[in-house]
Amino acid sequence: MKKIIFAAVAAFGMLTMASCSDVVSRSAPAIVDVQNSITSTTLADLEVGERTSYVYNTKSSERSSGIATCKASAVAALLRVNGNADVLVAPDFNYDSSLNTIEVSGRPAKYKNFRSAQ
Repeated sequence: MKKIIFAAVAAFGMLTMASCSDVVSRSAPAIVDVQNSITSTTLADLEVGERTSYVYNTKSSERSSGIATCKASAVAALLRVNGNADVLVAPDFNYDSSLNTIEVSGRPAKYKNFRSAQ
């Protein structure tokens, strides 16, 4: 009886191994990094306004994020109240930690006359 069980197990093992020989292994094709970029150079004029200042009351969430976040919010507020300017030229900051305010001053400017560089 032991011989029959051994023969059956051996036959099953040989059939299993034989079926594995039919497996085809393939690898994925090589990935090629293609260098591509699209660039376009656009020129614009910058219309710079008069120097102005704005006192911004910082929020606790901004203070916990750091001084850079407070400065960015102050600049955004100054640009918003000065006709939605695009950029602040020569910004200057004065932070008062006792009042949690930042006074920002600079020259609000807008981009005008966009054109393609040729």
